[in-house]
Amino acid sequence: MCQVKETFKRYPDAQTTTQQTRQRVDNNEHKVSKGYKWRQGPVENPPWTKIAWTRPALPRHAFITFVLLHHRLPTKMRLNKFISTIDTYCTLCKATMEDDLHLFFQCSHAAEGAQTPRVSPPKTKGPKIRNCISYAIFIAAIYFICSARNHATFRNQIVHAKHTSKMIKEQVMQRLLFLNTISGKYTLYIHHLLTRSFTPRPSRNEKA
Repeated sequence: MCQVKETFKRYPDAQTTTQQTRQRVDNNEHKVSKGYKWRQGPVENPPWTKIAWTRPALPRHAFITFVLLHHRLPTKMRLNKFISTIDTYCTLCKATMEDDLHLFFQCSHAAEGAQTPRVSPPKTKGPKIRNCISYAIFIAAIYFICSARNHATFRNQIVHAKHTSKMIKEQVMQRLLFLNTISGKYTLYIHHLLTRSFTPRPSRNEKA
């Protein structure tokens, strides 16, 4: 343990002398967190981090998307690896096997009716605020499709696509209204979402 401690104290140069190490400690320059990051080396964030943890998204929505992107959601195909006798057909449409790809991107429930926004990865081009709102809508859709699946599985309740669409819009709007009281950045988008579709389009006079 003492050897490991001394190793961490010598960041970022392994040739640091004992005197220099003591000087760092005396000057309160040594921090364990910096030593840990030094030993850890360069770390690159996955490209989807900006989508999963975008500010306009509610934390509970973001967490479900985070688990999905790690391929850890307990879909039937995933559970089948541990429980071979489980029924693997999709709970919502009963058409094919339930995995991440089908449940969120191919299932008829995810795209049923014109009122439900089709679940697809949001585009990354355009103003930052508009992109963040698109991410939040995408994340909310993931959350409520997962919620509808859980209601059908554990409560034997069918959640219609129209209700899913309504909940997505309501919760995204509530989040934007809250954030707008802090920064006032979302006014143009709030007006558009209240009066039109889910796709966030700013007015022409918005500054990119």
